[in-house]
Amino acid sequence: MYGSAARQPLSSSPYFYKKIVPVIWLLGCVYVVGDAVRSGESPLFIAATVVVLTIGFGATRLTTSDLADEVLDGGDHLVVRLGGRREPLLLRDIALVKKSRLGLTPRRVELLLTEPGAFGPVIAFIPRGFFGAAVMDNRVYEDLERRVRRAQ
Repeated sequence: MYGSAARQPLSSSPYFYKKIVPVIWLLGCVYVVGDAVRSGESPLFIAATVVVLTIGFGATRLTTSDLADEVLDGGDHLVVRLGGRREPLLLRDIALVKKSRLGLTPRRVELLLTEPGAFGPVIAFIPRGFFGAAVMDNRVYEDLERRVRRAQ
């Protein structure tokens, strides 16, 4: 059932957000703290800087750690890949399709499942063609929402 259907990618790779952005945060933290120490800033300023950068790093990790690496469209089902595992997901097993609130980066689509699956009760991914987009009218989201309603 799941093997023969042509599969179109619905997601963009989260590699940049999962791997590159945390490194940028860490390098920024090292640079800012190193510069503050070198210029003789007060220990309180340095501690506050470390706290702010740590919160930013943690927020980045929190908003990206659950993103699926790949979501493929198989017609009546999706194939979700996270790490080395792939799992099929029937459209009828999706209770709700949500898009991220404005301001959350990266923008994402969340699939709330009727029953928790192998990856939990929610599958989140970055919609294809959405990298850097400023508006929320996303064809991937709208098409998936329409198809899930029809499948229910």
